[in-house]
Amino acid sequence: MPGSGPLDRSTTWPYGSGVWCRKEMVLPMVSDENIVSMYEGDTNLFWADRYGKQLGLSDLWIKQCGTSHTGSFKDLGMTVLLSTVKQMIAAGKPVRAVACASTGDTSAALAAYGAAAGGSAFSLPPSLAKSQATRPCSGKPASAHARHTLLSRPREARER
Repeated sequence: MPGSGPLDRSTTWPYGSGVWCRKEMVLPMVSDENIVSMYEGDTNLFWADRYGKQLGLSDLWIKQCGTSHTGSFKDLGMTVLLSTVKQMIAAGKPVRAVACASTGDTSAALAAYGAAAGGSAFSLPPSLAKSQATRPCSGKPASAHARHTLLSRPREARER
């Protein structure tokens, strides 16, 4: 019967996340209602027997973070960043937007978590990397930059 037993922290929001299941170690002061999560983390470990032997290791396991929502380990940090921002806003801090200068994994993660938070998030290509803004980043499809730019634009700009 739901609610009659102890809290199941493996599936109860937000503790099903590989980050937030360790909330006490990550960011204990963030209220559950301010956590921005897409159940990131807890990606697979793969046994790398042959590679381990080449390195002289008898038992090597490799963490595969490329199966996350944006295909990057950056999701693990972005959930913490956007949750912190959401907590700051709830406490009355005047945060109007979150921005980063990136053409790759950081901007994709910021766009995804910014959209999940329901706030404004901007991804600006660094001035030295303008040529990278229109080509695939980190093996992602060429539309990745356009997709996360559209997701991260403020509502007023999207409605024009």
